[in-house]
Amino acid sequence: MTRATAVNPLTAGTGAGHWVLGSRAGSVRFAHRLMGGLLTVRGGFAVTGDVTVTPDGSVTGTLRIDSASIDTRNRKRDLHLRSADFLDVARYPEILVVIDSAAVSGDEVELRADIRVKGIRERQRLHARITDVSGDKVAVALEVAIDRHRFGITWNRWGMVRGSTLITVDAVLTRAA
Repeated sequence: MTRATAVNPLTAGTGAGHWVLGSRAGSVRFAHRLMGGLLTVRGGFAVTGDVTVTPDGSVTGTLRIDSASIDTRNRKRDLHLRSADFLDVARYPEILVVIDSAAVSGDEVELRADIRVKGIRERQRLHARITDVSGDKVAVALEVAIDRHRFGITWNRWGMVRGSTLITVDAVLTRAA
């Protein structure tokens, strides 16, 4: 793929249509500092999604993050993160990011979206960047800091888990046939 150029296929008239994020074409990673910053827990999730662009350039879409797919490379910790103390995957199998609009300036994209974690919805303004464009594929990257407490994730033994979690999303959208 090549660097994004002046023509953004997700908003130009030729970009109208349905774009898909397959399970192997994207990643959601996270990093959270513990114990006053002495330790950083890193991990990731499986993600799928889709985006629709109308001929007038309106953008809507959904990212579906499989909560049970959380992987920090520590089985015991992953089991705890899947429990009701954290993600409660038995009741909430997905984390959703529902995009209802996008404003594009060059390769910068400002998304308006609802993030839904554990049944709690929060409106967010997300800043993404188009990193590559090639034919019917567009690569998009974004980073956002999320306060887990706002989504009811409050477990915190001995005050070790504080602050925000940095979420990084890399996605390659492919035009649907």
